[in-house]
Amino acid sequence: MLDALDEARLPDARNTNALADALTKLSASVGKAGKELKVVITSRASEWQGDSDLQAIKAVIKGLRPPAAEGRPIEVKTFRLLPLRADDVKAIAASRNIDAAEFVGAIDRAKAANLVSQPLDAQLLIDLWQEAIDTGREPTSIFRSRLRVYDDIVGFRLRTENGQERRSNLDPLLGRRACEKLAAVSLLTDIQDFTTDASAPHAINALSALSTDTERWSVVEVRQLLSYGIFQPSVSGRVRFAHNELRDYLAACHFRDAISRDAGSLDVVKPLLAYGFGHIEIPQSTEHVFGWLAALDRIARRRVTELRPTLLIETGDPTALTVEEKSQAIRSHVAAYEDRTYRGEWFLNQDVRDFVTPDLATAIREQLAIAASPEVRELLIEMIRFGGMSTLVPELGTIACDQGEAFRVRAEACFALADLNDATFAQAVMDAALLADAPEHEDTRSAPSWNLFVASALSYTIPAGVPILDGIVLTNRFRREARNYSSATSHYLEEFIARLTVQEIDYWLRIFLRFAKGGRDSNRDMMPVRIPRFKVLGQAICHCINTLLVEDIAGIPRVLLLEALEFAFSIARNPDYSLRETGFPALARTLRALPDLKHDLITMRIALFSQNEKNEYWIAHQAIDPLKLERSGDGYEIFTAEDVRRLADLMADRPAGRERELPFTCARQLADQIWSQSERDEARQILRRYARRYGGRDLKRAYGRLAPLWRFSNRFRHSHRYTIRRWARSQIDTISSGFWRVYNTLVLLRRWRRLSNGLEKGMLIWAVRKSPNDLGGSVIDGMSARHGEWVAKVFAAGFKRYWRDNDISYADRDTYGALVGLTGLALETPEALAQLPDQLVERAFRYGFANLNGFPDWLFPLALLKPQLFTGVATGILEEDIWGGDDKESASDGFSRIAYSSSDIRELIGAAVPTLAYLWVAKK
Repeated sequence: MLDALDEARLPDARNTNALADALTKLSASVGKAGKELKVVITSRASEWQGDSDLQAIKAVIKGLRPPAAEGRPIEVKTFRLLPLRADDVKAIAASRNIDAAEFVGAIDRAKAANLVSQPLDAQLLIDLWQEAIDTGREPTSIFRSRLRVYDDIVGFRLRTENGQERRSNLDPLLGRRACEKLAAVSLLTDIQDFTTDASAPHAINALSALSTDTERWSVVEVRQLLSYGIFQPSVSGRVRFAHNELRDYLAACHFRDAISRDAGSLDVVKPLLAYGFGHIEIPQSTEHVFGWLAALDRIARRRVTELRPTLLIETGDPTALTVEEKSQAIRSHVAAYEDRTYRGEWFLNQDVRDFVTPDLATAIREQLAIAASPEVRELLIEMIRFGGMSTLVPELGTIACDQGEAFRVRAEACFALADLNDATFAQAVMDAALLADAPEHEDTRSAPSWNLFVASALSYTIPAGVPILDGIVLTNRFRREARNYSSATSHYLEEFIARLTVQEIDYWLRIFLRFAKGGRDSNRDMMPVRIPRFKVLGQAICHCINTLLVEDIAGIPRVLLLEALEFAFSIARNPDYSLRETGFPALARTLRALPDLKHDLITMRIALFSQNEKNEYWIAHQAIDPLKLERSGDGYEIFTAEDVRRLADLMADRPAGRERELPFTCARQLADQIWSQSERDEARQILRRYARRYGGRDLKRAYGRLAPLWRFSNRFRHSHRYTIRRWARSQIDTISSGFWRVYNTLVLLRRWRRLSNGLEKGMLIWAVRKSPNDLGGSVIDGMSARHGEWVAKVFAAGFKRYWRDNDISYADRDTYGALVGLTGLALETPEALAQLPDQLVERAFRYGFANLNGFPDWLFPLALLKPQLFTGVATGILEEDIWGGDDKESASDGFSRIAYSSSDIRELIGAAVPTLAYLWVAKK
């Protein structure tokens, strides 16, 4: 393992080529390992130099391999560490003996999850949390607002250096202001890295950025500043802010102070705005800075409200705003929809929940009366819902029953009424939903919004006591969605099921199965078919099954559970395009602990196939293989060794013969679906025990005490003897090729003088035939590999001498003699060709016209150097093409080579074109 390559490549490191030094030491220590060698290298992604490092590693690994493994490719796998997940942060917090759930919840409320994406960041935030606890603060007050969180984090990081106590004589207040200034400079220049080297490209010189006429900074002070925990190492000794969120917050603090110094003038933030044709906008690159600035400064807040009021909802700190400021932001946002219906402004539920308070009810009622866009009306209803504004229930009931409202707006109103626990309008909403005009059955574009409204109406009305018959009729009004559409309806139907009692879930499971489950697919494995129109009911059915299995499995009819469970396995086989979590993991965990239910399901499916089918292997595959819970390639383990044992128990109750082999084959098929190694080993032990006790002759041979010997004998008959035969043949071929290699080498050495003079044409042709696709260097490389470097030099001299002594005619261009001459010319250097006499240059051009697939590479510079000689040879060859017989194959080879050559070659032949045209006409 070569660890920390990035640290070895820092400018202060002594070794300038760390990777090469490490690989040299590795080569000297390991040598010819004779075994598979695995090298693990860890580094920052920024310090990995890509293909150059990879090729260096491959070259060293290739040298360490034994001769038998030299031909195999070197496998390279690249991995990158993912950021910490919530469970990882909880584990780190638990290791520090603090309340993990409370800590992670506070981070989520403060929207500071990005600040704990790395282990060191998490440790620093835990230190901050622990420090606040030690001073006597309540956990709920530590991260009570985003402003407080970020201010505490910045203050704490300014007191640390690489996770330890900082050793610096800088004034903390001066250091804070310097960091704010550097953040503003980084934002305006769009350069992330800082350095103290003025000559470093693509980096900000921190010394120049901080020094002014009134403030002087030294190199030592700047280095101390950049050692703050608020920075982290970057590339080649540079540093950058540890997180962009911290940079944006510090930049906003800098601009806040600048606005205060300029008596409230906003000229200082003009570079952060985008100016178009009469419009001023806040670009995406600075929207987070303006969000923080709006939370920090009242003057900037009014400007942000005018330009982009949505930033007050999704960025910054909404708790820093007054009710009037939030109301003005809502009014400005609604006013932006005066000239358009949709703007594509969507918000996370948590952002809306953090922004709204019950005091905004008056402003929202006022805007609901004037807002016409469905998009903005949906947002206003979400504010009512998450703000708990029960005083606006009448408005919600009116919207939910209004047939003129958009389906998504009515759906949001139903969800709001359900969350507010007000059943006043339940029956009215159900009646309105039953009377609403549903889209056509094939209108897949309108189906998602309609289905969402139907699901919301069920979620609100059924728990409120509306007759279940009305709910059944409304369920029948679902419409088919596109197969590749990820709908949110199934998620809300799961929430609807969660609101019901166990008895009601039993009823609705039957109802959903009645609509969603079709007949068995007789063409495949007899699994139930899912009706496409009711695809959205699939996850709700899984939720119903899991709840009933956990809460009241004894009170549910067995037939209903088996039918529903088989349908759940059928659902898992169809692709689900939703990225959210489904009910399959929970259902799989529940089923693992219910061997009786799984046994009944398997025996039921075996009975489907065993009536008319005689092949037990086919029965086992068709009955058991579909029983999987998978989603997007991720599978969930369901079966255990206990399930295998229960199936194998059926062998004891059945007479000998096929009746015993069928349950054993099914048990073996089931064991193949077990992933856990310990469970697999236990299942194999069970199979071996039952095969020896109840199996027939073949099973006892396969699983008896002499089974290894029998398997070896069987493999020898069907596999090993062929392997031995192939090995023997390969050894014979190796010995034979070695003998002929030695014999040919001796023959070549005996005739080396004639060969070097180009007199052994047959030997030269034999060498060309060994490498027919690449004349020149590959022929000599092949000879060197087979017979040694000295023999290869003899062949090279013979090829060069052959073309000088043997001319070629155009008619002989397809002979082996032409290939031998072309090989010799390919071995010539450009300088040697340029010094040839005219006679040999013309001969070289004639060989060039014999090359397959166009002219060889050496011909082009030689033709430009000797244009008259080339034109003369080419004209003569083209005349032969013209006067050649019409039945001759490839009669226009010369013309084709000229046509597909470079423009320089075509220009050289241009002067001879009229003469050639006259000859062509004369021939015709």
